[in-house]
Amino acid sequence: MHDEPDILDCNDVVAERYEVICRNGIGGKAQVYRVSDRNSGTEVALKICKETGEEARFAREVELMRSAVHQHIMPVLDNGVHAGLPFLVMPLAQHCLKDVN
Repeated sequence: MHDEPDILDCNDVVAERYEVICRNGIGGKAQVYRVSDRNSGTEVALKICKETGEEARFAREVELMRSAVHQHIMPVLDNGVHAGLPFLVMPLAQHCLKDVN
């Protein structure tokens, strides 16, 4: 699974705002990238679906994340569609879940 091709390449720009730095992770349905927000100058995480046709599921995920306020749930900063694939933007996590005891 970790040998799958990247959806985005280094220096790609999503939504004329988020410049890709590197891929941070892979999940069953999405890939996560470290990106630079050209508007704020900060680094954030961008999660993008691997396949088209996931818009409804992804919209529900965004809705749930926006309605939940919890220290272990990242807030959604932005969302949209890039090249037919839905994405969301959130702050970069300071720790990896596998490293948290």
